[in-house]
Amino acid sequence: MRRVLAFCFLAVLPNLTPAQDGAELQLAKSVLAEAQVLSFRNNREYCGYIVLDENNQMRATKLTKGRKASCLADDFPEDWTPIASFHTHGAHVDGESFETPSYSDAEGDEGEGVDGYVATPGGRLWYIDSQDRQIGLICGLNCLPADPRFDERPDDSPPSAFTYEELRRYENDG
Repeated sequence: MRRVLAFCFLAVLPNLTPAQDGAELQLAKSVLAEAQVLSFRNNREYCGYIVLDENNQMRATKLTKGRKASCLADDFPEDWTPIASFHTHGAHVDGESFETPSYSDAEGDEGEGVDGYVATPGGRLWYIDSQDRQIGLICGLNCLPADPRFDERPDDSPPSAFTYEELRRYENDG
């Protein structure tokens, strides 16, 4: 189910055709804002899914607490249809950058047949379009709650869009 997003996202990322609509994006931002606070406090990733429930209503699954660098969301009822995954990247760690989705994040979403939303310690929100194999920044620093310990130098800012292969090269070069 592909939907068009009436958002400036397309102007910044002309090759990206996001699958989310305004309601989906608002739900992702809301659930990830809540998850960020827990993620920083506990230094763990939190994850889940945006789904259509048995009444065809969009909702987020319960947050699942993961590990420092991974999260496997809890199962949900079989009559719910997953639309997108979501997860945080945990707390800020000095000398490490978790400010982009990882290649394994993108591959995981593609393998599950869903798109994805990723929140970073700096408060960035990313969208993974698994069908078109594109990753784009929805909004930058402090768009979502940011870890108070996060301090980014201006020359550390990541690009705002990647193909899967560009993200893999970016990870390997970093």
